[in-house]
Amino acid sequence: MAENTKTFVIDASYVLSFLLPSENTPEAQKLFSLYQQQKISLIAPILLSYEIANALKTNVMRKKISQKQAYNLLSAFKLLNIKQAPIGFKDVLKTAIDHNVSAYDASYLVLAKKKGAKLLTLDKKLSRIYNLIER
Repeated sequence: MAENTKTFVIDASYVLSFLLPSENTPEAQKLFSLYQQQKISLIAPILLSYEIANALKTNVMRKKISQKQAYNLLSAFKLLNIKQAPIGFKDVLKTAIDHNVSAYDASYLVLAKKKGAKLLTLDKKLSRIYNLIER
C-alpha cells in the first residue's frame, strides 16, 4: 500500500453493512472496492473479529441467516484481511467513562484519534461522539 494511502478506522457495523446481504449498502460496496484496489487502508481494534463473529451468531439465532451462511461470511471477513491493532486500555477506559460508551465503542474512538483517521461507523451514537471529539 502506498504511503499516502488514506487510512480509515472501521467498526463492525460498517463491515457488516458490506458482508450481510440484508444490510448491504452502496456506500459500503464502494468503500470495500477502494480497499480491495488498495486505494485506501482500513484498520480496527483487535476486537473487530469477535464483534463480527458475535453479530453473525446473533443473525443465525434470529434466523436471518443460516449457520452455513454465517461460516461463509466469516470466511469472507477473514479474506478482507483488515489490519487489527492493539490499543491502550487506560485510554479506552477514560474515553468510555468520559463519553458514557462501552469499552468496545471507546476502542474505535481511541484508535481513530491515535491514527488521525476518520471513523467509519453506522452507529449513530458512536458517530455523534466521534464528531464531537474531532471538533
